[in-house]
Amino acid sequence: MEKSSPTSVKRLHINNHASKMAYSGVTITSFPVRQLPVADLWQSVDIVPAFMGEIKKSLLNKGLINPIIVVRMPREDVTEYFATNRGTLNVKGLRDFSTLPYTPIANVVWGGTNRVEAVRELGFTHIDCVIIPDFETASKIQDTQRSSYKGIKNAASEEEGSV
Repeated sequence: MEKSSPTSVKRLHINNHASKMAYSGVTITSFPVRQLPVADLWQSVDIVPAFMGEIKKSLLNKGLINPIIVVRMPREDVTEYFATNRGTLNVKGLRDFSTLPYTPIANVVWGGTNRVEAVRELGFTHIDCVIIPDFETASKIQDTQRSSYKGIKNAASEEEGSV
């Protein structure tokens, strides 16, 4: 009888000083960076398909430059947050929270949806994520991270509010 080989694990790590950068007055090292299975990440917004080629090329050539921002909290807290705040969130392409997998703890991608999709398509199984305890802090970090790309022409700049 032939033994089956174990599933291949392909990991993507932060490839620069991003973990030491300060976003919105908060240093990323204030929060844990963990290697999470891509399959355990729930993308809270729709992807921008036009951006995939550019992201894949960047990931393959430069690695992961900015961390994936993940809000990790009990599923019930996530659904309550979305139910309470959905109408006031200024987020384009926000997914229905009912698509959130039923697990006790949710890993909600709040910054990096397109990069997560790109690593999935490239066959990575794990990716470094900065774990943020709440959506307000995650939004501040994401806004500051995005502002560092203002004025740079790319596919994402064509999509207002893309992650």
